[in-house]
Amino acid sequence: MSETVSLAGRRTAPVPERGSAGPAERAIGATPPAPPPAPPPAPPDGPSVSPNAPAAGGTRQVPKGLPMSACTHAVWTAMARLPARAPVVALTSPAGGVGVSTVTAALGALLALAAPRAAPPLAIDAGTRAWSGLPARVGPPCEATFNDLLAREGLEAMPHHEARAFTQQGPTGLEMLAGETRPGGDGTRPPMTAGALYRVLTRVRGAYPLVLVDAPAAGDAVCEQALRRSTTAVLVARASGDGTEHALAFLAWLRSLGHDRLVDGAVVVVNEVAPNPPREVRAGERVLARQVRAVVRLPYDRELAKPEPVRPMALGKAARGALLEIAAAVVAAWESTTSA
Repeated sequence: MSETVSLAGRRTAPVPERGSAGPAERAIGATPPAPPPAPPPAPPDGPSVSPNAPAAGGTRQVPKGLPMSACTHAVWTAMARLPARAPVVALTSPAGGVGVSTVTAALGALLALAAPRAAPPLAIDAGTRAWSGLPARVGPPCEATFNDLLAREGLEAMPHHEARAFTQQGPTGLEMLAGETRPGGDGTRPPMTAGALYRVLTRVRGAYPLVLVDAPAAGDAVCEQALRRSTTAVLVARASGDGTEHALAFLAWLRSLGHDRLVDGAVVVVNEVAPNPPREVRAGERVLARQVRAVVRLPYDRELAKPEPVRPMALGKAARGALLEIAAAVVAAWESTTSA
């Protein structure tokens, strides 16, 4: 990966390798055109998608308020043409409390805006504790959990209309399967385990075009299972000197386990959990950018700080733009893996 990153603003944008197309352009180029022909990709600040017209090859319109950019075009095109085998995106972090659930909900909510209404993405709350933050960031609570889904008779994959009975739905259409909030002492409702996550993914992967896994922090068996089963990894790091150092250590740990492909294609989100992060974060981002597909700074936004369902269009301009960059980098990563 090239280490040249944009540091003019608060975001560190996905960086193309020398002599290659950028993430958004790779995502568009990896998909054969379909009538009507898609508009050609444009530089990040140039028009490529009309906010009032259906995306090329898709059924959803781009909402007003999103920038007309190559990132927008890449995301909308990819969500309209997902592969037959649903990509799995594992989101995790070196340590807890850095905003993985918030990033999962925000990314899923944005991708749901681009997905066909009949085929929304699914987020899985794979936390091993009962106080996971993902349900509150997605939408109205649902009594069902992954244990209810696994209790259904049969071991085969589920159709969407059956899986839908066990999920809650957010304002943009993102669905979420909750972790166990009331584990029983008799073991009838255990918290998430690596084996349970494997069985859940087996059942739902055919019912949804895209699955996001909100995984625990590094070192947990559920985190390792999520990474093993993933198409793409998103690593969330706190926007601090320690945060980027921990992210580098996590990447080294993944490589020691033989996950070089996963690290090379990973997207690192440097999350500002408070305004005005220290300047040394930029140096850490430069080092991270040498190892992964993309590094994106997600600026602090009051809407993201609220314990409420995430609505991408309610975010400030900087956060919306960064979220689009994250989505475009993730799309490029899974399309690169699929084509390989």
